[in-house]
Amino acid sequence: MFRKLTIDDLDYIDENLLPINKEEVKILTGKTFKEFCLGNESFMEASEVWEKDGKIITIFGGLPVEGELNIWLLCTKNILNYKDKFKVWTYKRLMREKKNYDIITSMVYMKNYLTKKWLKRLGFEIGRPQPIGRNGELFCRFEMR
Repeated sequence: MFRKLTIDDLDYIDENLLPINKEEVKILTGKTFKEFCLGNESFMEASEVWEKDGKIITIFGGLPVEGELNIWLLCTKNILNYKDKFKVWTYKRLMREKKNYDIITSMVYMKNYLTKKWLKRLGFEIGRPQPIGRNGELFCRFEMR
């Protein structure tokens, strides 16, 4: 089931995000996922969750920025039980969004090797690392044209 992200979801997500996603959020914002969401109304409004059997699997969304769609996707530990469905769902969702935007883009933490591999399989080009984190941690811009 897909639905909007709510404030009631934030504690569960904070406790269950994959460690690499927790690290990414902290490095970029200096906050936990919950703290970031509570201070970012547009992120909350644009985010959805994929929920299965009462457990949140992913948090995802996108906002248009200068004609591009800037996307995000974070996973909870529950993703490990839904890998195949996740691959199919994300591909279909991206292809649907691609019809509306010339460029889909975002940033990925340099150390998030699994996500970079997944992005390449989906057809994204991954750029060179840049010091984007709060303390100069390296992130790579990725995009699909």
